[in-house]
Amino acid sequence: MLREGGNHSLYINRASRKSSSVPRHREINDFLVNKICKDLEIPRP
Repeated sequence: MLREGGNHSLYINRASRKSSSVPRHREINDFLVNKICKDLEIPRP
């Protein structure tokens, strides 16, 4: 995690130098999970 904002946290993949904003909600939908994983270049859970 790079930093936290009001409603989101900014995560960074240091190996690929990619970042993504992740909302801090109880649930996030599958579309958003796919986008975050794609942005960070990590495998989908």
